Amino acid sequence: MATIEEERKKQPSVLRTFRLSSSLDAALSKDAEKRKIGKNSLVVSILDKYVEWDSLAADFGYLTVPPEMIAMFVSSLDKQAITSIARELSKKVLSSLPLWYGRADLDSLLKYIETSVKYSGARLPQRIEREGNVIRIITYQPFNENGAIWIREFNMSLIESVLGYPPRIVKHENSIETIIELKDIT
Repeated sequence: MATIEEERKKQPSVLRTFRLSSSLDAALSKDAEKRKIGKNSLVVSILDKYVEWDSLAADFGYLTVPPEMIAMFVSSLDKQAITSIARELSKKVLSSLPLWYGRADLDSLLKYIETSVKYSGARLPQRIEREGNVIRIITYQPFNENGAIWIREFNMSLIESVLGYPPRIVKHENSIETIIELKDIT
């Protein structure tokens, strides 16, 4: 079962040449060495982030927030407030999906879930797996019970709004599994 990210990486690549200042090249080399990756991989990851997130996030007023701040925010709320905020936020995301991706459908929804977790600052390890008519979104959440409520309510509300029916949520000790059983395979 391949993840969405693995499927994307199978796409053919194109060779491009760019001119960079020597100071920018040195900074990229230093960062690549620190991360123990090649400079090409670093530059590609920077460009991916720009295309997938930065070029759109600023238009919608998104901010990158340190995960510690998110943890403090989530843990300070009562369960009713978390539920209410998560559902309200999912409505705002739903209304922005056509502007981000051209439509509000399953593919746009999955792309949003994948990129928002990867780039927003939440830094929640996540896998999206697709096998037949079942899609599993497994999200590790290191927060307290409130973090589980947030993920469950946001995912349920957003997915139900897009597909017209709710996903199944399975709560594990440190993760939330959102299971979408597609009713109509196209």
